[in-house]
Amino acid sequence: MKPITAEQVLPIPAYLQVRDQMRKNIIEHKKNRRIEVGPQVTFIFEDRKTTLFQVQEILRAEEISDPEGVAGELAIYNAILPDDGQLAATVMIAFSSTGNIRAERKSLVGMMEAVKLRFGEHA
Repeated sequence: MKPITAEQVLPIPAYLQVRDQMRKNIIEHKKNRRIEVGPQVTFIFEDRKTTLFQVQEILRAEEISDPEGVAGELAIYNAILPDDGQLAATVMIAFSSTGNIRAERKSLVGMMEAVKLRFGEHA
């Protein structure tokens, strides 16, 4: 996938004007990109739309508008975009209670090395 460029990112004031509609659109878009793999773990398969939304949200939340800051965030998020013939997913983990988050996080160390995704006859 081609990387997202700074020209494709809306300035924060312009983004705020379209944010509600963009958020509704991305929620709908992600419905077919989500796979729940257990009671606490969900994979969300990323593409340009989902990644651009994440960029816009972090720029808004962190109030980043300078070109260097935007470029830095783009470098981070463009690394999420899959190359042709590849998949990329964000792993969302729901913790059972706020009281045990630290202990639950420790139990997940090394989880990504143990996760494998197989399709059809390659399973």
